[in-house]
Amino acid sequence: MTEINGKKLIELPQRTENFNLFENIRNARHKHRKQRSRLEIITDILCVARNGAKKTEIVYKANLNFTRLKSYLAYLESNGLLELSGTVYTTTARGEEFLREYHQMEENLQT
Repeated sequence: MTEINGKKLIELPQRTENFNLFENIRNARHKHRKQRSRLEIITDILCVARNGAKKTEIVYKANLNFTRLKSYLAYLESNGLLELSGTVYTTTARGEEFLREYHQMEENLQT
């Protein structure tokens, strides 16, 4: 034990083999994390906006930052998949059709 100003402090052990093992596992998992494709990000945004959502809600639920979201929102609006009413973004009928077809394609590819 170490004393500082008359108070006894518990010494923490140095890194152990177990700690290094867990650190290696965490790093390995991080390396194998798959990045989402552009289509996956678009479908995430459209799903969040189905019932209407503000930018902040889309950022958190679609796991994006504001900078990346801005370019996606512009793209989706220009292609008629998303519409802005005041501060609320809503998936359009065309966006809903896109989601249905995307999910159908996913199902067909998995079987």
